Amino acid sequence: MVEAFWYLPTQGDERYLGTKIGRREANYPYMCQIAQAVDQLGYGGMLIGTGQRNRVCPLLQRSKEGR
Repeated sequence: MVEAFWYLPTQGDERYLGTKIGRREANYPYMCQIAQAVDQLGYGGMLIGTGQRNRVCPLLQRSKEGR
């Protein structure tokens, strides 16, 4: 059995890779929307990028605070 994972775009998301067309900022409501869709669609989990440019820590802090 193959288990698929989705990537959480913590640096923002765009419709076309490398362009600003359809650009969406990485904010808490958008990350929640993606996480809920991943869960509803039955993916095995999410890959979360790490590094200086990723906004994981502030987003996870908000999640921890219940916002």
